[in-house]
Amino acid sequence: MARVYRRRRLLLGVGVVAVVGLLVGTALWLRGGRDDERSPEDTVRLFFDASMDRDCEELVDLVVERSWSQGGTVGRAEAVDQCTRDLASDVDFDAELLDVEVTAEEDDTAVVEVKYTLEGEDIDTRLDLEKEDDTWKIANT
Repeated sequence: MARVYRRRRLLLGVGVVAVVGLLVGTALWLRGGRDDERSPEDTVRLFFDASMDRDCEELVDLVVERSWSQGGTVGRAEAVDQCTRDLASDVDFDAELLDVEVTAEEDDTAVVEVKYTLEGEDIDTRLDLEKEDDTWKIANT
């Protein structure tokens, strides 16, 4: 009887680990995969989503360090705190990402044209991206 109980516990434990692994893998895949496999378009989409969620940890992670560190004068925690203060608002805004298109890509740089609506107004903008530690990040914020 003890042997059957141990076997069931072992199978249950393996099953739980497999389910958790599947969920984590699916979440990473839905977020754009590993950072070093993320495309410039994926980075822009993640940046837009993080902006809508007011997720400053993610926003700072998606921007090149020289930008958020203000040329090395600000630490990461301070950059996240500043972002949180800048985005602190009870006012929700209506925005929708319409189109993301890479118009130029060369080695470690890319240019992405972005179309979105903000409060019903159509907006076209251009974002410059650079690879930092083999990961695409937004260079002009």
